[in-house]
Amino acid sequence: SLDSTRQGVVYLSESLSHLYYKNGKSKEVLYSSKVSGDDQGYSFNSAQEMNFNFYNNSISLNKELISPIAKNAMNYYNYQLVGAEYDERGQLVNKIKVIPKNAYSNTFYGHIYINEDLWNINSLALSATKKATGLPIIDTLTFTQSYEPTSGIAWTPSSNIIDFRMGAFGFEVGGKFACVYSNYELGTVTAADLDKVVYEVLEESNDRSDAYWDTLRPIPLTQEERTDYRRKDSIRIIRESPAYLDSVDRIHNEFDFSDILSGYSYRNSQRKSRYAISSPLGGIKLNTIQGWHTNLAFNHTKRFTKENGKILRTKINLNYGLSEKIYRPQLTSTYLFGKSNFRLTLIAGRKLEQYNSANPISDLLNSLTTFIDRKNYLKAYDKKHLSLAFNGYVARGISLNIFSEYANRSALINNYNGGLQQDARNFTSNNPQDARRNEPAFSEHQVAAFGIELKWEPAQKLVKYPNAIFRQNSDWPTFRFAYKGAIRALSGDVNFHLLTARINKRYQASIYGEIGFNLIAGKFVGNRPEEFIDYYHFMGNQTHIVTSGAYLANYLLLPYYDYSTNDHFIQLHLQHNFKGYILSKIPLLKRLEWRLVGGYKLLDTESYFYDELHIGIDNIGFGLFRFLRIDAVFPRLLCHQPIDCSISRKPQLVFGLNLSF
Repeated sequence: SLDSTRQGVVYLSESLSHLYYKNGKSKEVLYSSKVSGDDQGYSFNSAQEMNFNFYNNSISLNKELISPIAKNAMNYYNYQLVGAEYDERGQLVNKIKVIPKNAYSNTFYGHIYINEDLWNINSLALSATKKATGLPIIDTLTFTQSYEPTSGIAWTPSSNIIDFRMGAFGFEVGGKFACVYSNYELGTVTAADLDKVVYEVLEESNDRSDAYWDTLRPIPLTQEERTDYRRKDSIRIIRESPAYLDSVDRIHNEFDFSDILSGYSYRNSQRKSRYAISSPLGGIKLNTIQGWHTNLAFNHTKRFTKENGKILRTKINLNYGLSEKIYRPQLTSTYLFGKSNFRLTLIAGRKLEQYNSANPISDLLNSLTTFIDRKNYLKAYDKKHLSLAFNGYVARGISLNIFSEYANRSALINNYNGGLQQDARNFTSNNPQDARRNEPAFSEHQVAAFGIELKWEPAQKLVKYPNAIFRQNSDWPTFRFAYKGAIRALSGDVNFHLLTARINKRYQASIYGEIGFNLIAGKFVGNRPEEFIDYYHFMGNQTHIVTSGAYLANYLLLPYYDYSTNDHFIQLHLQHNFKGYILSKIPLLKRLEWRLVGGYKLLDTESYFYDELHIGIDNIGFGLFRFLRIDAVFPRLLCHQPIDCSISRKPQLVFGLNLSF
């Protein structure tokens, strides 16, 4: 739909909503929806998402930006009275220029118009740059708001317009969201109007005629927008025709030489099916058990209808290691029940499983440390298994995850002894409890395991579309309660029962950044596990490299398996990201746009007390490429009596990468 100069409208949509508001709570019902080029589409427009209230002390835009009329605004802004004029209602309005004291602080610039004597907002035109928001892809965000008196009682918003300009990698994109408020009815909202659903789209909302929109529209369409509606409607009719779908599929399904590297896919759009096979070259990894190994994956996706989201995904994965010379096939089949969000998953086959099934070290990172530095941190065993899992929301804010599994588990030994520095050091064995002996760590055995996890998100709000339900996080933390166990009487050789509880949340600490915490506690009750596999293992790190999403779940220097327990434990992860609040105030250093971060971690078991204090710099890089974080970590280990192993270590550097390993 772009023209010959690669310019044009990317997305165009209009909507009409009824908005209810009372005592800080709101609900929106979308009655009419129009999306250019999609007669069955539902608009993602939302008046609530446009609710940037400058009467609040701060506005959330990645960071909390200070309002020019906040309680502490004088610390961040200078002001200049440009002039005063009477508006069409005879109200004297002061035009005030808003000037940030620091271009790198979280501030706006522009003009705000204040009513004389009333001292409320008449209108405003305020902008924020990438320096202020910390969003490198956004050049400028501009907010234009107007207020009008309603029934002589209150000044309420009459229009709210957001303009944005953004660019990256040679692309430039601009856009506008315009929201017009009308037909206020003050004092009519009841508690029944504000239920658990905060945003609802009616099924018939996309059935409105063009004549309906022509009589309703408060802002006339531009010539470019009228052309876009006509052009995309024509394109849609063509693209939905069987002849066009078959033609596009034929082109897509042609085999290309590049498919050898990227994989090949075949689709049938009319039947809503897609088949794909991965490239074995893209899945090459290394570990000391299998040596060089790769995966060959066959995928099939079947969508049953366009509207309700019922999907069946099937994957057959074939893994083979050159040094071990063993094939490991596995079938995974998942059925999504559609709008209900229920999911049923069946897995059968053979796989290489890390002793800590949460995978504390990724295959890629272990491949690098093994080949380059002869440090083989990944420890795994062979598992032949059949498992069935079910998860989904059973009530508002409450979801269940239920699983059962029968598995045969076998110990594995190292079969690879290569790498770049073969004389540097010996590989450790595949036994996480004994690094020296390359012998099987345990005897082959069977396990019949099962578990259930309940996740509770208090005060959760719902967003309802005709074909889907989405859930919004509340201000409450998320609570998880779980049981995992195995019973020897169920044809297995293992017997244990583990209870765990977890509470976690991230909070915006106003202008001071973001704080997050993750508290986990657990205890084995009754029979304790005898097999080391079934101990509770912690998310450690011995590589000095951490990915960005792991700081509230992983320890930064904890050995992977040294402190695993079959008794009780408690772990805590705390982190505060100041998001530029401190460093943006330091001359010269503020131009680097770095962010100060800090945190604390502890682990307490029946035998050990371990903690880490860390402080570092995040957002290191340039432009869009700010992928590096560096922390100084101060670890400490204390042992409970009668063991004496108190150790205080020197600080060590840990590098964080905003990449997926």
